[in-house]
Amino acid sequence: NALGVDAVDGTLYLTLGDDGGGSVAAFDPDGRAELWRTTLAAGPTTGGTTDSQPIARGQWGVTVTAETVYAVAGRVAGRQWSAVSALDRATGEVRWRHREERALSVVGVDDGLAVVTATQFSPPAGTPATTHAHDTPDEPPSTAVTGLGPDGAVRWRREFESVTDAALGPDGVS
Repeated sequence: NALGVDAVDGTLYLTLGDDGGGSVAAFDPDGRAELWRTTLAAGPTTGGTTDSQPIARGQWGVTVTAETVYAVAGRVAGRQWSAVSALDRATGEVRWRHREERALSVVGVDDGLAVVTATQFSPPAGTPATTHAHDTPDEPPSTAVTGLGPDGAVRWRREFESVTDAALGPDGVS
């Protein structure tokens, strides 16, 4: 089941999911051939697509740069974890994965630095989900904004209360 499609330089990048699992695949539409397919750590989630991508933010998809395809997968429905995977754009080989017990989203990529938000699950795993629209957590969830280098190493991290998203622009992260 294709959950999202992004087209970059004539190649289609599909986010695929079924029965809790998932993958990202690259296709050549002219030759009608699959170029590569990479299995994700779990089912794909929203948050893999940045505002700069042609697909709407918050939908299934990937962020594609000149050399890398970034995808987000995890077990967010159960409020367990999610992971950003950086895949080689030419081969689909996994360069690195960054996993947290939070909901991750790719905000943007600048010069190989992937900026990712990591929002606490609310309510946390192991607690019942709220059943009424007026139910709110006692404490607002926190969001960490993290810069991940080309090797997946954390270059910097800032924690914020009551912030759920960030943006990457010419002047930095806001």
